[in-house]
Amino acid sequence: MTRWVIAVVGFACAFGARAEEPRLTMEGYGPARIGMTRDALSSALGAPVVVPDIYAGEDPNGCIQVYAGSPATPTRSLREDVIYMLVEGRLARIDVVEPTVESLSGIRVGKPEADVLRTYGGRIASSPHFYGDAGDHYLTLRSQDGRLGMRFETIEGKVTAFRAGTAEAIEYVEGCL
Repeated sequence: MTRWVIAVVGFACAFGARAEEPRLTMEGYGPARIGMTRDALSSALGAPVVVPDIYAGEDPNGCIQVYAGSPATPTRSLREDVIYMLVEGRLARIDVVEPTVESLSGIRVGKPEADVLRTYGGRIASSPHFYGDAGDHYLTLRSQDGRLGMRFETIEGKVTAFRAGTAEAIEYVEGCL
């Protein structure tokens, strides 16, 4: 009997932990909030931000993409499935590139484009994907005031990445470009 109770409690704890993982919203991801400074982002993540080598020597007040660093090894990324974009020293965009993170409504990389359209209905604006074929899209959702948004990239009918942040930053095609 005791083993059964322990197994049930363990399963419930594991299920509960999964249900409480942060989800990407237009305002942020977990403690990372759009508009916060680089120092505030580092503090919120509980780790330094890692600046990839491609940005070495770049103006820190320009546009750079960073990762959450590992507290034990600050120059090594803790996770590379979530990318943070800083523009003029402030968090402007958060990208999700793996199926490990969901949007607030449960959309993740790998989901069918139809799920995005069904979930967000008439609030989605569809446009052709910059690098894709005829059936590939950007599906863009805007906040009521138009300041923030979320954009899903779809290729061959599947979500390949999505991002949230300022209306301007979510439209950049190649990272900071």
